[in-house]
Amino acid sequence: MIKYFPYPTSCICQFILLLSLSACQDHKPKEELLSPDDIPAVTERVSPISDDVPPISDDVPPISDDVPPISDDIPPISDDVPQVILNIAPLASEVTIITPTQPNKDITASYTYFDEHDIEGSSLYRWLIDDIVIADSFSFTLPSDSEAKNLIFCITPIAATGEITQGLEVCETQVITGQYTKPTIDALVLTSSITTGIEVSATYLFVDENERLEGDSVFNWKINDSDYSAQKIITFGVEQQGSFLILCLTPIAISGENATGDTICSDQVMIAAKAGSAPSVTNLQLANFAKATNNMSVSYDYVDSDGDLEFDSTTVWSIDGAQVSQMPDYILPYDSAGKLLSVCVTPIAITGSPTEGATSCVAEYIADIVITGELELSDDVPQVILNIAPLASEVTIIPPTQPNKDITASYTYFDEHDIEGSSLYRWLIDDIVIADSFGFTLPSDSEAKNLIFCITPIAATGEITQGLEVCETQVITGQYTKPTIDALVLTSSITTGIEVSATYLFVDENERLEGDSVFNWKINDSDYSAQKIITFGVEHQGSFLILCLTPIAISGENATGDTICSDQVMIAAKAGSAPSVTNLQLANFAKATNNMSVSYDYVDSDGDLEFDSTTVWSIDGAEVSQMPDYILPNDSAGKLLSVCVTPIAITGSPAEGATSCVAEYIADIVITGKLELYQTISLAITGYSFNSVTWRILHPSHSPIRSNDSSSFTIASPTEEANWLIGHDLEVCIDTIESGEICLLAAEQAVTEITGGLPTQLDTDNNISKRVIAPVSFIDLTISGTSKRLHRPLNVTESTLANINSSGSVPLHNDQYIDGNTGIIWAIYDQQTALDSCSNRSMILPVQGVSDTSDDFGLQQFYNQTAIDYAQFSDSYIVRGMGWPGVYYRSSSFHSTGNHYDYYLLGGFGDYIDDDTTEAAACLTTLP
Repeated sequence: MIKYFPYPTSCICQFILLLSLSACQDHKPKEELLSPDDIPAVTERVSPISDDVPPISDDVPPISDDVPPISDDIPPISDDVPQVILNIAPLASEVTIITPTQPNKDITASYTYFDEHDIEGSSLYRWLIDDIVIADSFSFTLPSDSEAKNLIFCITPIAATGEITQGLEVCETQVITGQYTKPTIDALVLTSSITTGIEVSATYLFVDENERLEGDSVFNWKINDSDYSAQKIITFGVEQQGSFLILCLTPIAISGENATGDTICSDQVMIAAKAGSAPSVTNLQLANFAKATNNMSVSYDYVDSDGDLEFDSTTVWSIDGAQVSQMPDYILPYDSAGKLLSVCVTPIAITGSPTEGATSCVAEYIADIVITGELELSDDVPQVILNIAPLASEVTIIPPTQPNKDITASYTYFDEHDIEGSSLYRWLIDDIVIADSFGFTLPSDSEAKNLIFCITPIAATGEITQGLEVCETQVITGQYTKPTIDALVLTSSITTGIEVSATYLFVDENERLEGDSVFNWKINDSDYSAQKIITFGVEHQGSFLILCLTPIAISGENATGDTICSDQVMIAAKAGSAPSVTNLQLANFAKATNNMSVSYDYVDSDGDLEFDSTTVWSIDGAEVSQMPDYILPNDSAGKLLSVCVTPIAITGSPAEGATSCVAEYIADIVITGKLELYQTISLAITGYSFNSVTWRILHPSHSPIRSNDSSSFTIASPTEEANWLIGHDLEVCIDTIESGEICLLAAEQAVTEITGGLPTQLDTDNNISKRVIAPVSFIDLTISGTSKRLHRPLNVTESTLANINSSGSVPLHNDQYIDGNTGIIWAIYDQQTALDSCSNRSMILPVQGVSDTSDDFGLQQFYNQTAIDYAQFSDSYIVRGMGWPGVYYRSSSFHSTGNHYDYYLLGGFGDYIDDDTTEAAACLTTLP
């Protein structure tokens, strides 16, 4: 929309009048009206307008601001002055810094350039970080240390052509935050020797795809699954020996989004004793006499060259090779007399490695008295020697009972007379005989089954060579480390509508097969599925996916390993076409206080439905709202409204389409100009469609239509006196299609739009509360190269303001005069007051100009000039042509003693008026 503002006819006059009146707005008028009987004396001197005066031509143009003082050679004013097209400055709007704002990466911005007439030239750019200018190009590389600082992009739009090429600078601010994936830990390995008394640490690789440095990654050492230390290097005391150690490490980048990665834990390791010498037992002996019913104990010397203290050495008592107790003391049974008592001590240290020493044993027969002798028998009777069966005791299956590994056992053979021969062995698994050798290999599927070893002792000689079978039972449980997961990788494309899975390596040091490892897919940190292969719906688009996998071996101790989680990945949309917006338009009329919305067609060739498309409202290039609807402010009339819609789909990739914008000026009707006779009031209609325009002067008796011009109106008429125009208000009415008839009163408009006007009323604070069309402000006259200006008289309101604003130096009027045609109350003065009023406003009172030749610029000369300027009026030029009051103008010259010769400017006649007669006072200034 282009606004047209025709130039007013006398800009210099308007400016001077505005300055002279603006200083007079603080005081109440003194209203003393003349009686109606006084008026005829004045009006009788007014000559009627001749019928022969031709009408004023319609072709008089408005007076330009650059017109020099009026001379006799000025041609009639024409109506054909060209209209001036207002050229506005360019606008920059929708300024956006394009993310991500990532240190060490290039950053750029976007904006919308608007100029109704001119294309964009070399617009100016500024980048600032924390208010320090960094670059003046459209894009630059963010410094590596810029994370979390304030980034500002400013654009000053520059038009390539036009009268006003530079617009206002518009800026956008954003905190610098990169778009990062979380850092990870790779190759986490603990110190190879995890023992007491030495420093333990870990090595690992800190991996960050965005090349960020490592920050304060969190160390969490755990002993037996309880938090122990957050130090990077630790040392364990002997009290931790035999405990299980794990390090859980959380990687943290030095800055940025997703700075904290997922915690990863090491394998569990037992804290071993510091390597040294095994303890030993010396001088082992029974502490008391071995006799049935006696309480037996042992004494010995505990020896450890490393100084490791004794912990809980084991004591094993046996009678005739059969273990009977593992207590430190043992009461011999009453039937044990004569039997072989043996005791074995295995020394065990609290600390050190190895902690267990060699077993030492001592044996002694339990006291007994036996009657022996020889019976004298017949030489023919053979002697009989008693021979008992061999015994097997302390039968033990030697651990570990590990599938696929060789297994064996131990036992104690006892026979008082005969050595061991080929004893018999049996191995059973779940009561099924598996082997008959002393050792064999456990089957791979034997985990958790019952393993039985049986020994039948066989003597090499003797009468009774086979003893009783003795068995030992144990559940097969291997000694394993936990399985682990390595190289966990999700499907390369994580999008909706396709199957997603993972690849990984199941690692088990004992070569166990993988069992039912546990899959736990998480969406936004909430458990989602335990399936190995999953498919995501559109509702998951944009969510974050993690797979946490717990390795489980098919059997055995430590079958369940530590859970490991993948990196977090966003579930993307299935690739397709971006959505778009067509037929974008304002859904209702753009007018201040209206609730605005938009209508458009959403198009997506993939059939993706619309999600939450963004709407951005701007006024004069400044963003004001991102709501779908926006109520236009009261003060928005005439401003440029723009709205931009960015289509966003629920599903699909890309989900966001190109932004579409539409702009329109907010409806406004503005009238501008000076409210004065012969001045032009311009009309600018924005946003409205209209049928007609009507201009009226609100004279109580004459208010016919003065004009139907849709762009301007000149306050003048060739067919009537000035007094029918001045002292009244101007009304313009526009019959709009959108809002019906809209009428504006010129005098009620803001002084920034309608200037000037004759003040006629003040409020209690002496501010102008009412104004009307003013008469012509002055007459200019040039004689011999010198120009002087005769200013019109003041009305009562202006006199009051001049007096108040000058703190009384400009005197108040002595009386007042009411013009019957206009209703204006003019101020009139006596001789001295008139002189003071002019001189105290830096002006003079002009001479009469007939008999007084002291000044070439007398009232007679100005009268003659007025007759030239307003030749269309045959008589009474001032009242009829300019609207000035028809009262006497005081001369400063003396005609005779006690009297002044005054000039009646209205009619041009001389007369004698005494000193006390109050008259209107027009003051004179010399133009520079």
